[in-house]
Amino acid sequence: MRKAFSVAVLVLALGCPAFAGIIHNPEPQPVTATTQEPAGGEIPNPPTAVEIVLSLLSGVLPLL
Repeated sequence: MRKAFSVAVLVLALGCPAFAGIIHNPEPQPVTATTQEPAGGEIPNPPTAVEIVLSLLSGVLPLL
């Protein structure tokens, strides 16, 4: 009984990882070339607070 149980556990332990690498991928979707222009007056990448503070510091430090 112990031998049969050991064989069953061994088969399950060695058989399960065989399916671990199978990854089903869907078909790739075609890429559409659509570019959106920013609206009039819109800033494409607004500056962050850190960039604003660094630019102000670089302008104030030469005055000191």
